[in-house]
Amino acid sequence: TGVQTCALPISIALGHDADLEVLQQFIGPEPPGGGRSPRRPLQASNATSLAQYIQWASTAVVGAASMPASRVQAVANLYGRINFLAEPESARAAPDQAVALNQRLRQLFGGTLDEKRDLARMASPITHVSAGDAPVITLHGTADALVPIAQAEELDAGLHRAGVEHRFIRMIGFGHGFQNAEGNRRVREFFDRHLRGIAAEVSVAPIVAPAKK
Repeated sequence: TGVQTCALPISIALGHDADLEVLQQFIGPEPPGGGRSPRRPLQASNATSLAQYIQWASTAVVGAASMPASRVQAVANLYGRINFLAEPESARAAPDQAVALNQRLRQLFGGTLDEKRDLARMASPITHVSAGDAPVITLHGTADALVPIAQAEELDAGLHRAGVEHRFIRMIGFGHGFQNAEGNRRVREFFDRHLRGIAAEVSVAPIVAPAKK
């Protein structure tokens, strides 16, 4: 979902069991300052910057290798940011959102995206998409100004190239952070299919926002 935390890389979210190097850069025995479980994603508030956390975590791998295997079987991506370096610039955020967003990302990465391109690329889920990833369903609003739908389109194309089963549902007229009963129903069907073995054909027909009164 959206980057409200420094989300685990898609190599974990999409089910890579062996990508320990990436895992170690986001999870360790304890983040700077201590007090966090090694199995929870790092939140921006738990470290001065993601860069500092990664620098620390790269030398603190004790415990990561002993974490139990937990291969993800299916993923729901709801209006998520999947490429911090999306081009053109308009694929990152609308002008009225960009200033505040860029400030948050600067704090997260310890510098601007241009200064921290390698770090931002590693943190971008699209970087880690590959054959064998778990099935994905994506719902994304066409009117999303914070995470433009171009991000979802890039993920959709990447999953297609990798041969990963996926569903992409355009939410016509919806912005960021939407709630929709029909969308929720389709996500449940998707999980029923892949987690419970229940036969279900998940529609990818666009869902249109109700007219404003």
